[in-house]
Amino acid sequence: MGKNKNQGKNGFYYFMLDFKTRQGRKYTSMAQVAEAAGPHWQRLTQEERRPYDEKARFEKNNQKMAKYTSAGIKIDVVQKQEEEKITKELNMRDYITKSVQNAGVGGIIADQPFYIVHMNHFCYCNATNEYIPAEMAVCRFTLREGVTPENVYHEIVKPGPIPLGYTFDARKQSEEIHQLEVPDNEDPDNLDEVIRKLIKFMKERTPKNTSFPPLYTIEKNRVIAENILQKLCNKYCYEENLFEVYSLEYLFFVLRNSVNPNRPYPSTSSSHLELEKDVYDFCKNIPCAYHQISDVRNYCSRSYVIRLAYIICDNCCGDLNIDLIPGQHVPIDSFITASRSVSRVSSLLNIYSVSTFQCLLLGSRKL
Repeated sequence: MGKNKNQGKNGFYYFMLDFKTRQGRKYTSMAQVAEAAGPHWQRLTQEERRPYDEKARFEKNNQKMAKYTSAGIKIDVVQKQEEEKITKELNMRDYITKSVQNAGVGGIIADQPFYIVHMNHFCYCNATNEYIPAEMAVCRFTLREGVTPENVYHEIVKPGPIPLGYTFDARKQSEEIHQLEVPDNEDPDNLDEVIRKLIKFMKERTPKNTSFPPLYTIEKNRVIAENILQKLCNKYCYEENLFEVYSLEYLFFVLRNSVNPNRPYPSTSSSHLELEKDVYDFCKNIPCAYHQISDVRNYCSRSYVIRLAYIICDNCCGDLNIDLIPGQHVPIDSFITASRSVSRVSSLLNIYSVSTFQCLLLGSRKL
């Protein structure tokens, strides 16, 4: 029996293919590509190698699969979707890494703007493959100036009637999460206004004749944000790829390691855990007017994007000798002082043991 043509194709093999494409050079053999790509592969972290290793595992496992999945979907369709997903992820990581590195080399990393997005929704409709939006917020921030009121966009979304059969799901999501009022069959929508205001917000902050910068969000909200933005753009005849939604965890990982290379995060798990702590969820005066008087202020989309920006500023500004300004880099009512010139994490770890530091964080959430 002949040797399987994919046998032995590991993560490095797929890195070589990507390397060859990005280099734009004409290599006469894969041996030449391997020689050129080898040093670059050695410098990659385990986290940076992961997409290539996952690609290799997928290709290997695919050889053992039948022509159709158990759901009746052709394997080649599944494979193409998986390849597109991996390629999209690699392109995203490449963009983030290069943009942060270029900003660092150019000395403008403190003034590089980033945009964070968050969406609350009522339900997911299987029939139309869409999330029914309930709330949307986007904030622009830089490490130097943090978040300012004029750089925050927020809207309570009125989606119109909930699709038939999904009212129960919408009410349950509302009760358990954001407590926004579920529309009835007579309520008009404001979807056109929402997308127009968002585009206006982005255009006013983006250089002319350039694409919008990516919107960053946490991984568990990424599919929701992508789906809602794409559906709104399609509905009102805007460009399908007008908005790119990227991983905030990966941006935070690259940004943090860029400003503090001496104490880098070992993987995106570190940035994920830091964001997941959400140490400012107890702070007031951040949510929208609707959620400010509710008992679920921490679920407000406006509050959430600002808190995420605060966490990143709190962990990066000190290493750039940027003083934290209450109300811009951290909440006004937080325990952080504006005069400190090192990051919260770095300074506390120098004073306390790790276990004591964790107790401080847990205690702060009960204030």
